[in-house]
Amino acid sequence: MIGATVFYVAAMAPLVPNANFQPLAPEKVAAHKRDALRTVRLLLGISAPTPARKKPAPRPKRKSR
Repeated sequence: MIGATVFYVAAMAPLVPNANFQPLAPEKVAAHKRDALRTVRLLLGISAPTPARKKPAPRPKRKSR
């Protein structure tokens, strides 16, 4: 994964015919991170983490009769 990331940042720009390729642009970094994590999880047989669920708001206490 480290090698793929270094290649993506250092060597990919000269290989892409589009001169506007910016591997360090925030959206490109986010996409690369997402894809790298997905690949590592797939290779290791780990499922993606599920988002944390919000705890329900506490119910107001009822007055005793």
